[in-house]
Amino acid sequence: MIRRIALALVLLGCAVVAWAGEPLVAEIRVENPTRVRTKEILRLLGLREGNPLDRRELERGLGLLARKTEVGEVEIHADARGEGVAVRVVVRPRLLARSVKVAGGPRRVRERARSRLRTAVDRPVVWAWLRGDAEEIERVFREEGFPDVRVEPRVRPDGVGQWARVSFAVSPGEPRRIVGVEWPEGFPMEPWRREALLGLGAGDRASLPALREGLGR
Repeated sequence: MIRRIALALVLLGCAVVAWAGEPLVAEIRVENPTRVRTKEILRLLGLREGNPLDRRELERGLGLLARKTEVGEVEIHADARGEGVAVRVVVRPRLLARSVKVAGGPRRVRERARSRLRTAVDRPVVWAWLRGDAEEIERVFREEGFPDVRVEPRVRPDGVGQWARVSFAVSPGEPRRIVGVEWPEGFPMEPWRREALLGLGAGDRASLPALREGLGR
């Protein structure tokens, strides 16, 4: 029995997961905030309730939708529904990033996280990248001593053509703090000097990059 079928079209190409046979479409739901009419989307994809779910038609339709300037990404999900499948089509608009911002947390950490993003100004917003960028920001913040950080990507069309403002809202949570620094007995350096070079002490945020920098000094 078919448990789940997923197809996705992104700006970088098309990926289709195959399935056995051609189950009948029992239900269709469409999420479509673009200016392309929903009837046109269903027509291009060859989707109609009661008809077989035809993979070739879907592949052809995804290719046709990719040519439309208003469409940035299409996802098609199909779940078993009795003897057939329930199909959900998600259409996302094609947008260009007017700005990309990481909001929340210390500025130095935000800037370091910002340099890791694939999403870039004046480039298309690739929806599939947004979650990966959010996870990368979370990795940076965890290294910097924020173990409970959460990041939410947001895309806000600015109403001017196909431009949008992309932001990653950071909820850093409470930082992890250093409770003490222990040195090997007989360490060949005066205590005041080694502490000054390390630059970290009890009460400071437990930042791995800062610790590496201090040890390097």
